[in-house]
Amino acid sequence: MILQTLQASMCEFCLPPRVHFSQDRERIEAVLRPASIAVVGASDTPGSIGEVLCRNLREGGFRGPVFYVNPRHASIGDKPSYPDVRSLPQTV
Repeated sequence: MILQTLQASMCEFCLPPRVHFSQDRERIEAVLRPASIAVVGASDTPGSIGEVLCRNLREGGFRGPVFYVNPRHASIGDKPSYPDVRSLPQTV
């Protein structure tokens, strides 16, 4: 009984209202098939997570714009790096 009451309270106050299936699908599509990507923590240090992510995006054939974000680098490889996400030239 206590568990059921707790679950009901959580459903009412903590969880967002249920959205229509098409809205769920649009949100999932945006995550799985992004139009552009910002790599926060991008790096050119071999083997670092930031370098591996950048390399995988380059070599994996992602066709949209990829923006590198790292305040300690003006550029990474042949691409500019931005100090923060707010400095990007477009919304990602």
